[in-house]
Amino acid sequence: MTEIDFETLVSIVTKEMDHTHSEILREDSFDLDEVLEQYKRNVIEAIRAVFDEAETRVEIEERFQVLQQDMLQLRSRIGDLTLRSGYRR
Repeated sequence: MTEIDFETLVSIVTKEMDHTHSEILREDSFDLDEVLEQYKRNVIEAIRAVFDEAETRVEIEERFQVLQQDMLQLRSRIGDLTLRSGYRR
């Protein structure tokens, strides 16, 4: 599982709760059960977004490391081919 900074998660969830609260206050009337469900949906979506972003960041970092390894191998291979061909700068 991807690691998420607790403070980041709390900040995102709190921001989403404040946003949802503001939306609810703009309505003339509301059903309390519906409001609770809206809160739940919005908070769950906010948490999912935080994890999706973190997972994407991890995937990019892993791909970058693989590309760095590939580049090192290519440099080594080019060096070997250069030595074998007798090429000098």
